[in-house]
Amino acid sequence: AWVDEAVRQREVWKREGVPIEARRVRLLDRLNELYRQGTARRIDQGVRGESGGFVSLVGAGPGSPDLWTVKAARRIAEADVVFYDALADGVALARMTKARCFSVGKRAGEKGVCQETIHTLLIRTARRGKRVVRLKSGDPFVFGRGAEEAIALAAAGIPYEVIPGVSNALA
Repeated sequence: AWVDEAVRQREVWKREGVPIEARRVRLLDRLNELYRQGTARRIDQGVRGESGGFVSLVGAGPGSPDLWTVKAARRIAEADVVFYDALADGVALARMTKARCFSVGKRAGEKGVCQETIHTLLIRTARRGKRVVRLKSGDPFVFGRGAEEAIALAAAGIPYEVIPGVSNALA
């Protein structure tokens, strides 16, 4: 669908005389809009992957559950498995969900779970039909490597969503 839309837009922009340097921004905006529509439709319909699995990349803010969004708290409560960062409050997390919770956080100077292993855990767990939450400190995309996780999930054909968190800088 993205390629078809890109070809359609290119023809329209050529006819309209849109300068080449303006086309990239317009194309990215249009493709992002298509992505949001498709993701929203999949989530609203409750559609999960062939195995039934689904991953939510959730921002935990600075760690305190008081600063989690309503949607984040809902996904955590519904989860089967939660993989959480070092800055997330594991004790509070355990009180808020019946999910199995695993710390995959990294701390400077300590041996942690490597990023490729986290990707594998997310993919395997979703393929087993589980509702997975990847609880990340702050916002998933601000220093959180959420984009890498989203790319790995997309490449594996795992449906996912991103639930932004309150950035530590703003909290």
